[in-house]
Amino acid sequence: MIPVEAILEILRSRRRTIWRSMIQAEATQETTTNRLQTNHSVVKRLLLSKLRKPSRRIGAGLVLAPICIALLVCTTAPDAKIQRVLGLRGTGKFEQALAETNNQLGQLSKDSPDYWRFLLLKVQLAERPNFRSALPLLAEQPPPDQKFATIRSRLKTEEAYIHMELSELPIAEKLAQESAEIAAPAKATREVVIAQLLRAQIQAKLGRYADAEQSARDANARVSELNDRSVEAYATDTLAHNL
Repeated sequence: MIPVEAILEILRSRRRTIWRSMIQAEATQETTTNRLQTNHSVVKRLLLSKLRKPSRRIGAGLVLAPICIALLVCTTAPDAKIQRVLGLRGTGKFEQALAETNNQLGQLSKDSPDYWRFLLLKVQLAERPNFRSALPLLAEQPPPDQKFATIRSRLKTEEAYIHMELSELPIAEKLAQESAEIAAPAKATREVVIAQLLRAQIQAKLGRYADAEQSARDANARVSELNDRSVEAYATDTLAHNL
């Protein structure tokens, strides 16, 4: 039998690999998805074979949260311009990435969903030196039109993530729940799942392990609707840490 501690270390290593695969600038979306599939299969086998009755909880939010935020943009990049910004960010060229983002924001109308996608990128770039400094950017919100529901949900999840990183857990949980509620009527299942998984991590940090497990299970129940292996890997990993 493989010791539980050894399995947990493998899981931690796999999460780091998933995260690295998402932010590599030279990786195409297809390559990223293939890497995530490999990591997902390993995590799932470990989960099914061993992690039935863990003796203690480990920090589910420590490395899963960055995966969540990568999913908000990286696997849904709409065009080459966003891919370029992601590439600059992935190679550590943060000032260039921010300049390109600001340039695009200056050219786009707020009536375009792409404007808000670039704003989300700007928020993520602003988090790098200081999470709190990114919050004022989120005061700007998309129009209340239904076509903006998906990006509005993503921005709300981003805000929840920032508050989690600032250890402001009650407000983080509330925002994650609001994100799921925004996404659900728009049938944006992917955003619902990501918000639920982030909420599970927040609940685990709050010590509410039963709630965290239920949130993770609810999210995993929806994953099959997506046919998205990157989200499936994230969902399986989150559930593994909340069983």
